[in-house]
Amino acid sequence: MKFPLTKPIGVEGNVVHELEIRTEVTAGDLMAADEAKGDVGKSIHIIASLASVPPSAIKAMSARDFQRLNAKIEPFLSDGPSNGETSAATSQRSSGSGPAKSAG
Repeated sequence: MKFPLTKPIGVEGNVVHELEIRTEVTAGDLMAADEAKGDVGKSIHIIASLASVPPSAIKAMSARDFQRLNAKIEPFLSDGPSNGETSAATSQRSSGSGPAKSAG
């Protein structure tokens, strides 16, 4: 996915006006986020990994571009249930095949 920047950034000595973002998040991308502290830091590392640029390039982005890009990649990170359950547990419960609940 191409992501046009409202304000160009410097990446390894080049001026960049848009980033090419992979839309398939890997375990390695998530592991890159473990190097950072806080939600913003984790997002910076994931975006950098998806764009194949150093985190310093993402840190140089305008806040507006960062927030827009973060919103665009969010769906790639949150495919499953948002309440901490696994998708298998959700499927079992919705189909009635999950653990039986006692009436008492």
